[in-house]
Amino acid sequence: MFPRESDMAPSVTRWMTRAGLHVKREFVMPWGVCDLAGLSFNTKHAAKRLHLRQKKSVASITRAALAPFEK
Repeated sequence: MFPRESDMAPSVTRWMTRAGLHVKREFVMPWGVCDLAGLSFNTKHAAKRLHLRQKKSVASITRAALAPFEK
């Protein structure tokens, strides 16, 4: 259906966005580069951190806990 990976990225990005995810391209992981990464924020916790002006990362990317997307 898609001759190249770059042809698939726009469709996958739209699908992830419609699923309510924020999409990051070329996301560096400890084991390599992920072409697309989707994430969702805990809006209550994010709002609290922003209110407290905590805009820097809490931990490095190597400590990030990755979970499968479920809705």
